Amino acid sequence: MGKLPTSCEDDLRYYVHAGVRPGVTLDKQDDEARLWIRDKFLRHSKPFPKYIVHSHTPTTYADLIRLTPDIRDNRCNVDTGAGIGGPLSAAIFVDRQAKPLHTISI
Repeated sequence: MGKLPTSCEDDLRYYVHAGVRPGVTLDKQDDEARLWIRDKFLRHSKPFPKYIVHSHTPTTYADLIRLTPDIRDNRCNVDTGAGIGGPLSAAIFVDRQAKPLHTISI
């Protein structure tokens, strides 16, 4: 596990566990941010170089009753708390838009 990359990307999106440091280019992000960042990333509302797809922070962290992915203009949080009794969620992406085409929670 320790040798696996902590992010991946396609033409439109950057996929990461926790998030990225605002103001830092994607190629300069460190593993600490990709795995553990929370509040500074979640509060950032401006665009990132790519659309960020992440988890790490259950959507109930900001809204106690939110059990669906949190889709914003600059990021999508697919963590709906499956590890703490919430639903398991996924997002479907296409090549023509950065935001998810659809999400599902079960």
